[in-house]
Amino acid sequence: MGNSERGHYYSLIKEHNGSQWYEFNDKEVTMFNLKNLEKEAFGGKKEAIGRKGLVDKSNNAYMLIYSIRDVSYRL
Repeated sequence: MGNSERGHYYSLIKEHNGSQWYEFNDKEVTMFNLKNLEKEAFGGKKEAIGRKGLVDKSNNAYMLIYSIRDVSYRL
């Protein structure tokens, strides 16, 4: 299970001036269907593989937004 100290992380990123979302997962980048957002980012329960019953999902969203406001700004 992942948490803020360890785990596997991937990002869902939307084009700035477009409508397409992408999943960045290690070296792989794929198109992401926004209809799957709740399943992929809001935790909850899922069926356990090889076990009876439900277990907690480790998929939980962390949100960070970077936006350039002034392209002439230099560090």
